[in-house]
Amino acid sequence: MATRHQIRTRVTIAAASDPRVKDLVAQLAGDPDARVRDLPDELLIAAYEQMARIHHTGLDEALFERAMTETAPVRFTTARRTGLTDIMALPEITQFLNEDWCVERPARGPVPAYAEAKALLCTLGLDRRGSHLTQAHQALATDATLRGLLLPGQAGIGSYSALVSQAQKVAPACTPPAIATNIALAKSLRETYPQTGKRLLIDGTPIPAWCPQRGSSGNVELEELYRAKTPEAGFRVYTQTASGKVAPGPGGRVTRAWRGYSLVAITDQATGIPLVWRLQDASQDEARALAPLLAHLHELWPDIDAEVIVGDSAWDEDWACELCEVRYGIHPIFALHRAGTREHSLTRAEAGRGSVRGIDPQGRLVCAAHGASLALTTVDQPSRAGLAPGEPTPAAKHRVRAECTHATPGAPACGKVGLPMARDWSKLAYYPHHPEGAPSRYAYRLACSIRRNSAESLNARLKVAHHIGTEGANRTRVTDVDTHLALLSLCLLSCTARTVAAARAVQTH
Repeated sequence: MATRHQIRTRVTIAAASDPRVKDLVAQLAGDPDARVRDLPDELLIAAYEQMARIHHTGLDEALFERAMTETAPVRFTTARRTGLTDIMALPEITQFLNEDWCVERPARGPVPAYAEAKALLCTLGLDRRGSHLTQAHQALATDATLRGLLLPGQAGIGSYSALVSQAQKVAPACTPPAIATNIALAKSLRETYPQTGKRLLIDGTPIPAWCPQRGSSGNVELEELYRAKTPEAGFRVYTQTASGKVAPGPGGRVTRAWRGYSLVAITDQATGIPLVWRLQDASQDEARALAPLLAHLHELWPDIDAEVIVGDSAWDEDWACELCEVRYGIHPIFALHRAGTREHSLTRAEAGRGSVRGIDPQGRLVCAAHGASLALTTVDQPSRAGLAPGEPTPAAKHRVRAECTHATPGAPACGKVGLPMARDWSKLAYYPHHPEGAPSRYAYRLACSIRRNSAESLNARLKVAHHIGTEGANRTRVTDVDTHLALLSLCLLSCTARTVAAARAVQTH
C-alpha cells in the first residue's frame, strides 16, 4: 500500500479536478466544507478506494471485491521484528557474503578479501546505519556486536580513507551476486506461497546524486560542469497532475526536480519484495529499463511464469506492451497515458477488408457499418510451448474479437469482428480498459492497479528505513555510481531477506 502522504496527495489532486471526488470527501467527513487534509487516516483510505470506483464506471462490485481478495498481499507476522542477526542466519546471505567480490585481481599473490570494505557497505545496506559511509565506519569501530556479525574475531577496523578506497574497488562486483541471491530467496518463498512471482510490479524512484541539484537548460558547458564528478547523473523535472507525471509546460508548477539517477525495480506484488533492479541516468526514459529488467529476471528465474506486470502511465507505450505480450507472455496492466476523447480511426491498410473502422478511447472496436462501440468477446493468445523466455510469438496471432449485433434497415448486424492487437497494443489489452464483454478481467485490472502502490511502498522503505535516495543535505555522499548502486542493491536485498526470515519464522512456529 502507498504511504499515507502519497494517498493524501492523490486524493487531494483528484478532489481539485473532479467534483465527484470533492463531494465524496464532504460526504465521508459529514461536512460540506471538509477538505482532504481534514480526513483521519481510516476515512482517507475509504476515500481512496471509493475514488477508484468513481473513476471506473460499469464496475461489477462483486467481481471487484473478488479480484481484491485474489490480489491481497501476503502478510508475515512474527513476535518480533527481524534484524541483522536474522538476515545473517539465512544460508543464502552467508553464501553471498562469502563470495569473491574482487574485480581488480592482482598479477601476483592471493586475491584480497576486502572483508572490511564489504562490512562497511553492508553496515549501510543491510543494517540501516544511516546514509553516509562515515556513519558506517563509526558504527563498525564502536559497536562490537555489529563487528562480531560482519567481521567475526576482529577487534578493530582500518582507517576510513583506506576502507572507502577498497569499497570503490569491490562495489562493481557487489550488485550481480546481490540480485542473484535476491532471486534465490524469492524462489524459496514460492515453495510455500505459490503466488510469489506471478504478479509483477514495475516502478521507478528518484535517487539524487551528490552533485549540484540544478539543470543546465541546454547549456553544454554547464552540463559538463555539473557532471564533472558524477558523469552518469542527469537532470530531470516533472509535475504531478490528476492523470500522472508529466513534463511541466510554460508556467507549469514543478513538483519534482533532481540531478542524479532513477532506480527502476520489478517487484513481486504478493510479497512486496524486489526481484531485479537497475540504476540509470535520470534524464533517460524510465520505460526503457523494462526490456533489460525482464531479460535479467528470466535469465535468473526462467520458469517464473509471471502472469501480469503492473505499472503507471510511464510504461504505457506500444513497444513496452508488445514486448511483454509477444516475448514473455506477460499481460501488461499499465494505466493509459492519454485515453483521449476521440476515436482512433484506422487507415484502409490497417482495417483491411474487415468490419472495424477504429478503436474508441477505452479500446473498444468500432463497427464500420454502424459506428457503434462493440463489447469484447475473446482475446486470442498464441501458445508459448517450446519457446524460451524472450523468444517471440507471431504478433499477428494476438487478436481481440468482438461481436456486432446492431442491425439496422439496410445494414444487417456484422456478426463477429476482430483486429490484431498490434493496431494499438496499449488499448487492445488482454485485461481491457472497459467492462463490456469482460467484466471480471476489467475488475482484475482495477484491483491490480490499486495494488500497484506496493512498489511505491518499497521506494518509501529505501528512503525512510535505509536513508538511501533521500534529498537535500542528507543524501548519500557518494560520487561513484557503482558504489551508489552497491548500497542500493544491499538495501533491496535486505528487504527481501527480512521478508524471507519472517516467513521462515512463521513456518517454524
